[in-house]
Amino acid sequence: MVKGFYNIYVNNQLLQLIQRSDLAFISLSEGQLKMDYDANPKHLMDAIEKLEGNQCKRVVLYTEHLDGLWSRFTEIFEPIAAAGGIVYNDRKEILTIYRRNFWDLPKGKIEPQEKKKEAAIREVKEECGLANVEIVNKLGNTYHTFGSKDKRKLKISTWYTMYSEDKQLTAQTEEDIEKVTWMSLKEFSQKAKPIFPNILDVVEAYSLKNQHYA
Repeated sequence: MVKGFYNIYVNNQLLQLIQRSDLAFISLSEGQLKMDYDANPKHLMDAIEKLEGNQCKRVVLYTEHLDGLWSRFTEIFEPIAAAGGIVYNDRKEILTIYRRNFWDLPKGKIEPQEKKKEAAIREVKEECGLANVEIVNKLGNTYHTFGSKDKRKLKISTWYTMYSEDKQLTAQTEEDIEKVTWMSLKEFSQKAKPIFPNILDVVEAYSLKNQHYA
């Protein structure tokens, strides 16, 4: 199992930053590349541009010094912190939203002086109209880029598993949310399309931890 890595979605294509020692765990298919960052530091910019230009579906960039590679990446992309949740109920359904033609999970930008957990709860309540929601545990982080080549940004989203039994759901229309609904994991993964790849990663991580919920 790969221990040290970052999965970053650039133009919805996957950039993986990993430790060289974990390279043996990586397999590639057609349209995917691997590059040695330590042999050529310019490979980071090459990888970003290939993904931004839809020249390949996935790039694996490996290094002896993952922290240094990550630090260099965040010099190119301005980090934006966000937080959200995958909320479940007693029927083992998860709370989903439909916004700008995509199915998504509730999340939003962390405000100044706000803690991650506070932001996650606030965003879930605001976007879905929930009165009561509680954090169960931390699920993990996702990373995706946006913006222009002149002003590249990286959204770092911290995700929590949450619980709520609120029956009343209200979409936050001022945030372009059209629908808020409970779905089974199977329904969300198979029928709620299109879905951002980083959101599928969150659902997969949740499913692995809660296999009896599927």
